[in-house]
Order: sequence, then C-alpha cells, then structure tokens
Amino acid sequence: MRYQWIAKIKERTRRMYTLWSYYSNLWVYNTQKRFDAIWNGKPRETASVPFMITAKMRKSLTSLGYEERDVRSMTPQDACNIIKNQTKKS
Repeated sequence: MRYQWIAKIKERTRRMYTLWSYYSNLWVYNTQKRFDAIWNGKPRETASVPFMITAKMRKSLTSLGYEERDVRSMTPQDACNIIKNQTKKS
C-alpha cells in the first residue's frame, strides 16, 4: 500500500513509452510514404487480384442483369472486369 505510487509511475511511464514509440514509428512511415510519392510521382501501389466473388459484387452483377447461374460460372477476374466496365448482360 505504501509503494502503490511507484507502480502507478511505472505503469504511466510504460504507457507513455508505448505511445511515443507508436507515434514516432507512424511519423517515420508517413514520411517515407510522402518522400516516395515525391520522388516517384505517385505512392506505392499494391497489385490486387480478386480470388472470390463477394456478396457486394454479386449484388452489382444482378443489378447489371446477370442471373445467379451466370455469376456462379464466372471467374472472380471476369466479375471484376464486368463491374469495372459496367457491362450489362444482353
């Protein structure tokens, strides 16, 4: 009970150190990202390859006129291209 204040100081110091580490690392990350955008003209982009047709994609495809059996026979890449180009079923 007498040394409870020491435990509180340790806990607050640890918390402050954790926050300082987090924000300093965040600053370094954001700075690197900004410099990369300045030097290369655009930020780094990651390539994305769809591996499944999501419920949102299914909804978009049905609004474009595709039936469920059409959606089931599509590959995720085909579905992505159809949605991106807004190709309606004829």
